[in-house]
Amino acid sequence: MVTLLARFFARQATDTQENHQMTTEAMTPTPADDVLMRFLTVGGATVELRNDTTVKECSATIATCLGCGAVQTAEWATEIRLYSSRSYVIQDRTKGERNARDKANEHATACRAMPRPPSA
Repeated sequence: MVTLLARFFARQATDTQENHQMTTEAMTPTPADDVLMRFLTVGGATVELRNDTTVKECSATIATCLGCGAVQTAEWATEIRLYSSRSYVIQDRTKGERNARDKANEHATACRAMPRPPSA
């Protein structure tokens, strides 16, 4: 009887280790050089911040949730209008990245989406 119980608990421990390993592999986002920072959502997915590279000069920071797929963009540009008909645009990268970070963190605290399974 003791041997049977020992086998049962040994089998359960092995199953738990295998399940934990599979879960960890599915949750780990792929390494990328262009990721500024990552946030962990309540459901265990990841929100990644990247600078917009679709234009020649970066002009926005993009937050992408790898769980639910939500995408939020924080523009760097601030348009200053003068009293006349003229206006000009200031590129403020620090402010744009800070706004994107705040949006990503806010999303991560509310998103309950679990990580998407790896594609087959």
